[in-house]
Amino acid sequence: MKKIMLISIALLSMLFITNVFADTTKSFGIVDMQKIMHVSPKIQAVGNRLKAKFASQQGKIAAKQQQLKTLLTKLNRDASVMSNSAKQKLQNKIVDARKKYSSMLQNYEQGVMAAQQKEMQKIAGSIQSIAAKIAKQDNLGMIVVKQAVIYAGNAKDITDQVIKAMK
Repeated sequence: MKKIMLISIALLSMLFITNVFADTTKSFGIVDMQKIMHVSPKIQAVGNRLKAKFASQQGKIAAKQQQLKTLLTKLNRDASVMSNSAKQKLQNKIVDARKKYSSMLQNYEQGVMAAQQKEMQKIAGSIQSIAAKIAKQDNLGMIVVKQAVIYAGNAKDITDQVIKAMK
């Protein structure tokens, strides 16, 4: 009985080892996401589109910042010769300008982040589908991100293929 169990365990172990290493004929690929982000014309176009989309908001924020600086300069320069009521009015204007500036800046940053995230999700999906097609064509068992791998001996770098396919 013990012999049968030992033989069964040995056979199951051999089957397991065979299944684990059965797909070693397939190699794996790597993709350099940083290179794609810096070189891809599609990603550069998205960046330009986002800059254009938020340029007017950026201009308004810069104008509000300049207005705030002007008010602060006026307060610092004229505080000694201003009446208390005029000084208080100017300080109230400065507080209001700071609140509006902070609110505008926060809304701008949130809008930019949301738009970038939305675009990056689209791009990531595109990269993933392109990498999957390349993996099937080149009989690759797996694609990993280059930045997540310490050593990738005989891995095939498909980064340039992905960039070419994104055009």
